[in-house]
Amino acid sequence: MVEVFDSRAAFEAEVEGRFGLLPNFFRSSLAAPELIEELWGFAKAAYLDSPIPSLFKERLFVWLSRFCPARYCIVRHVGFLLGLGRSSGDAYARAQTRDEIIALLKRPTPWARDMPAVYARLEELPQSQDNWPNSGTEVEDLMFACAALVFTEPAFSEPARGALLRVVGARPGAFVWLSCFHSGGPLLDHAPSGDRNRGGCQRSASATRGTRAALA
Repeated sequence: MVEVFDSRAAFEAEVEGRFGLLPNFFRSSLAAPELIEELWGFAKAAYLDSPIPSLFKERLFVWLSRFCPARYCIVRHVGFLLGLGRSSGDAYARAQTRDEIIALLKRPTPWARDMPAVYARLEELPQSQDNWPNSGTEVEDLMFACAALVFTEPAFSEPARGALLRVVGARPGAFVWLSCFHSGGPLLDHAPSGDRNRGGCQRSASATRGTRAALA
């Protein structure tokens, strides 16, 4: 019993050391320690330790959480953006203002915009091997629109995936970032098992259509 307690304490200390606090999601380690630790390993590889800029990753997490039925995702990661904890586990990441976050969440969804025009605009942009877009820029907006489609409709998002692949190019961390969409996004996937498909927080076709209508 002492060994179990020590193991749990060490795990929680590691998580808190990265985030600056212990998210409730990882407080469930006693109920399913093996599962939580596997998810923690995924979080470190694809999220915390990815070379993608911290603020970009956290804003993307918040944006995609908008399409997740578990409200915990968006509440927790908005908190990180506000400085209640560390965005992407980065103690030096700049905290965002409420206005910046509201503007992010009020962006039109892919189903409320002309996506062929989005793809065309991304096609016009020069490929870069170094820089990721800054917060609130046009390029970030276009990339996030494509990411939402790949995240919610992985089987029907080839144009969006192709546009992302082109604009991301050889940027550091690009391969891992795009691979996360294909892996099912387990850290965002808290929907009941009967209400999921393949893809992070993915729902049935009828539910996805309902999401389109509600979020358009």
